[in-house]
Amino acid sequence: MLNIKKKILKEGEIIPLTFDAMFTEVFNNEENICILEEFIAFYLEIPLKKIRDNLKLLSRNLKRENLKESRKEVDLLLDLNDKKINIELSNGWNEEVRDRNVVFLSNVHGTQLKRGFKSYKEIEETIQINLNNFNEQKELVTTYYLKNEEGEIFSKKLRIDSINLEKGKKMIYTNNERENMLIDWCKVLTSRTKKEMEEALKKILSKKSINKLTENVKRLSGDEDMVDLYGYQEKRKLEEESRMRLGKEKARKEGFNDGYNDGFNKGVNEGISQGISQGISQEKTEIAKLMLSKNMDINIISEITNLSKEEIEKVKTS
Repeated sequence: MLNIKKKILKEGEIIPLTFDAMFTEVFNNEENICILEEFIAFYLEIPLKKIRDNLKLLSRNLKRENLKESRKEVDLLLDLNDKKINIELSNGWNEEVRDRNVVFLSNVHGTQLKRGFKSYKEIEETIQINLNNFNEQKELVTTYYLKNEEGEIFSKKLRIDSINLEKGKKMIYTNNERENMLIDWCKVLTSRTKKEMEEALKKILSKKSINKLTENVKRLSGDEDMVDLYGYQEKRKLEEESRMRLGKEKARKEGFNDGYNDGFNKGVNEGISQGISQGISQEKTEIAKLMLSKNMDINIISEITNLSKEEIEKVKTS
């Protein structure tokens, strides 16, 4: 196990927070709620004093049961004085992502009807913040609402924000203080070294939250099981990238490199999208197997892989 760790993480390196298991362990944790409070205060431009002790982590398990059919992974679901805020980390793109986002946002928004409300006007805003660790959009942040064909907003109570982490971490600082803080958040979430993370953290969090975050990242980056899981994912990623390169090279050799064959290109894109979906499902199963082999708690496995306990039991007996 120690040999695996040494090969994956060199001196000063950390497991990035964009690794699903790291993200879950750090942020879906009541003990670290102060970090989320400061992020939400900054991002939604709400005074921190109005958020302190009012931000609550909601149960992922309950929400997952409501959304089995959509297969939507819930990373963080927060409640701020009845305003629902979902923060979702995505490390890859396929055509189902947007549709899944709409289904999930609608389900979360609809849960407000279960509390004996008196008027629809009492329903609070529901916000989904997508942390996209890939280049799918041109802007650093893109905000979506329900609109008509003329662009008139139908309702501001349903909102989806997509943050391009890949773009943010590469951006140069500007005169816009808010944008600079978001750039630093992108750097923190994608950092692969302790030095890089600590440099970005200085400008966006209090000393208490910095200590909480860095202590957690250091501990988890030294945890053998976490390192093993990360190493497995990185290996799978390299294998997938290698397959993609070989596939593209084969297509070029067969004369499909000039972009004129739209049907072929469409088929390739659809095949890639389907392959990504199947790959994600297979990867979750393989990660569950690895975690079971380490005798990890089934509830933790369910948290990280988003597989139900029944699905994990099937993996266990397969």
